[in-house]
Amino acid sequence: MSGGVGSPSSEADTSNSEKKVKKEKQVCALCNVEIPPGPGSLQKHEAGKRHERMRAQCDAVEALAKRSVFIKIAPASAASPVEMETDGVLPAARSSKNDPRLRLQREEIERVMARFGKIERVLCRAESGHYAIVEYGRDEDAKLALAARSVLMSCASLDAAGAPAPIKMATVLVMERRVNFSAAAPIEKQRINVDEIVDAISRLVVGPSEDAYTAAIDKVIRYMVLSEEQLRDRALLAARLEEELRKYFANPTLTIFGSSITSIGTVDSDIDMCLMLSSSSSSTDAVSRRMQFLHEQRQRDKYTLLTGEASQFREKKVHVGEMRRLSGPDRVRFVSKMLNEVRKECSWMGVQRPVVDCRLPIVRFLLDREVLVDLSIDNAIGVAKSEYIRDLIKMDSSGRLRRMLIGLRFWALSNGLFDAQEKEHKGHFNAYMLNLLAISFLQSAGALPPFHHMETPSYGGVGGQWRIDFVVPPYSLERVEIHAFMKSFFIHMTTGVSLRESVIVGRTGEQLSLAAFIARFPSIIERPQQDGAAQPSSVSIANQAAGTFEFAVMNVQDPIEQSHNVTATLNEKYVRRMRHMAMRSLHAMKGEKDSFVSILSIEKRLARDSTTPSTSADVSMEENDSSRNASTATSIDRPLTSMVESVKADATVSICYPRERPVSQSALMRASSFVFEKILLAEQLEDPSSSCCNSTATAAKRRRALSEEARERADQSRGGMTMREGRADGEGTSLVSAASPPTEPALYNWGIYALPSRLWIGRRNVKRKLQKERAGREELEIESMVSLELLNGGEKSATVPLGHTTTSSPLSPILIVRVEFAFHSDAMMMRFHRLEGAPLDLVNVSHFLEGNGLLPKYAHSLLPLLMEENEKRVAAPSSADNAENKRPTSGGKRKHAEIEEPMEM
Repeated sequence: MSGGVGSPSSEADTSNSEKKVKKEKQVCALCNVEIPPGPGSLQKHEAGKRHERMRAQCDAVEALAKRSVFIKIAPASAASPVEMETDGVLPAARSSKNDPRLRLQREEIERVMARFGKIERVLCRAESGHYAIVEYGRDEDAKLALAARSVLMSCASLDAAGAPAPIKMATVLVMERRVNFSAAAPIEKQRINVDEIVDAISRLVVGPSEDAYTAAIDKVIRYMVLSEEQLRDRALLAARLEEELRKYFANPTLTIFGSSITSIGTVDSDIDMCLMLSSSSSSTDAVSRRMQFLHEQRQRDKYTLLTGEASQFREKKVHVGEMRRLSGPDRVRFVSKMLNEVRKECSWMGVQRPVVDCRLPIVRFLLDREVLVDLSIDNAIGVAKSEYIRDLIKMDSSGRLRRMLIGLRFWALSNGLFDAQEKEHKGHFNAYMLNLLAISFLQSAGALPPFHHMETPSYGGVGGQWRIDFVVPPYSLERVEIHAFMKSFFIHMTTGVSLRESVIVGRTGEQLSLAAFIARFPSIIERPQQDGAAQPSSVSIANQAAGTFEFAVMNVQDPIEQSHNVTATLNEKYVRRMRHMAMRSLHAMKGEKDSFVSILSIEKRLARDSTTPSTSADVSMEENDSSRNASTATSIDRPLTSMVESVKADATVSICYPRERPVSQSALMRASSFVFEKILLAEQLEDPSSSCCNSTATAAKRRRALSEEARERADQSRGGMTMREGRADGEGTSLVSAASPPTEPALYNWGIYALPSRLWIGRRNVKRKLQKERAGREELEIESMVSLELLNGGEKSATVPLGHTTTSSPLSPILIVRVEFAFHSDAMMMRFHRLEGAPLDLVNVSHFLEGNGLLPKYAHSLLPLLMEENEKRVAAPSSADNAENKRPTSGGKRKHAEIEEPMEM
């Protein structure tokens, strides 16, 4: 009986294990590719041409390794060759280091190692000279050398000052040459240990007269910024590679650009190099011009360059005119072909490959087995971009711009803005994006000079279409505090900034709407085909302007290549994360004003201190109207600290105007408020500071005794500002029409609301379950059901009217806020003033509404229905008995006493 019961279960276990085996990933270790699961898939891959080519290459490498030996100078503690093990390593000196003052000599290697057989090639490292590879013509010769295990060889030596010293005899070990067959072996780059740097900053003791941010960033510079010695080493690598390229090219110049020349490059950064070819003669005499003309007539074509042998280019070097005949990808392929010849002769150059499926084709290779190099060809515009940032930093007599950019970069690094998504190589922020965002922000504040050309023009780019000359006058950021800059920058990026519907101009820092940007730069925008058509949305503009300025989630114009959107590759996920981290940083800065550590590794710190009660400090966020009005200011005498004004709102959520349809101001307010109430189940309270509350309207609101502190906050949130009371319905003026949208901000008070629970936590699984159970329901209605079920502790919400709870007694709210609506030229802001509750909850509320795109999505989906109801109401006014203002059918009920009047603009 027991066997009969156990049999089915054992069969089920066997089938489950077979399924697990089938689902396991299969990887070809030779080709380093993932093979889809299934019977015989691995055998099919191994029978393919790609695997066969890789197998042939590996066989050739194995054959070369068998007739080669690896030699290196023995550690200083080596006693004698007799005491060595069979592998040629001293047992007591495995961890000992080589004498750094000894150097191997190529001539001596060839003389000593030739006694074992005929040598074909010696690969010797040029700088350190501690090891070398000797390649013999036969396997038997290599076996004889390995049998010797060690040899005595005279080595060059240096004294303590680095000057040449007398030659010394040293023991040189002879070992097997090892090879690695990984087709995509990871490149071991020097990594920045963020936790170590944060820990070092946290232990930093700052005196009362010192600036805490300056001292902390100086510590960051010592840990992660390239030193002068490392920069000199990179320059030596470029000079050595340029000398090798002179064997194939006429008058080549290898220029380092990128972070290596800006003084803010980090130790984990690659080396960006640019290969440029110049004319062989600069003389203007008739003979030279004649020789140049004859040479151009004998230039080789594309086919000859791409298919010719390397030896012919040594005899007749490649000139600039011949390279110009090739397209960008073909130039990279040809240079990669020449670098392959260099690699055969130089052991200090690693494997290289051309990368042509990108915006700027490059050749990527390794130098000295550890430095990754991206080599571009004729990239004068890229060099100019790096030199512009370098000169901006150099001309600042205070040195604060360098600290600001490095501090902002380490903030982004510690908070995960540079972390690439799995299996993707784009979408995240990079250093150049952050640098331009910070520079443009400082320019808009008048702290940095705008971009200016020189009197003598210079051109670069494809066809020389962009001027790359510039001049940066001397200036000083002495009056700008680093703490004030970072706080103002976070405020600017989190509030009042419509990223998708505006463009940051790289030369002045102005933030223009899409329409204003198109009007100012018509040459880089592709106009729509239909004349007289309505202004298209950002998505349609991006499709029509393919190949010109590419509109995206965030739009930042490059100051030199003005058709390039620097942030075009950004993923919306990283933009939301950047704004979320900025909001959390502002909250931390309110609690610890002089602590740079408080804004670093925020998520790790919150996870570590999750049991610590949150502080009662406010979240410092503002609309930053003054910065937008003063975006064209160019005076560098104006201090940046003037931008840090008093707090206008604790949190702000922006909703861009829908440009595809005419929308009234009141409809957008009603739709946004409806989503806020429906999903967060916010309940309106009596406003003690409102002067427009009559007895009938007050009776419809829940009466709750606010604390004295909350009443003071309610009064302060109004702050003497002129605000109209909300709940208007008859407003029909379109925000998006032939006329321009309102330029002056309009402010409306919507009332005080209480949030019953943290309904933004744990929604995903509940929503999935309800979507299966209530298939066919509107998505907004599903979201409301999710909130009700979370509020009621998992009870079914299908029979509960939307907008109501099933709790027997009113819940104590976790958060009480005043809600206001502010209108600007490109977006409407839903502003929250915290009256009671934790500041962190308010930050999470704003991130939940805007970070997930929830509020704009559902508000825009409700607008057509609201506009249709508004048109019917205007055409046929309802009677007094029918004065109830109904909401959309997917929503709850409106309160009967809220009879609204049209708003005035």
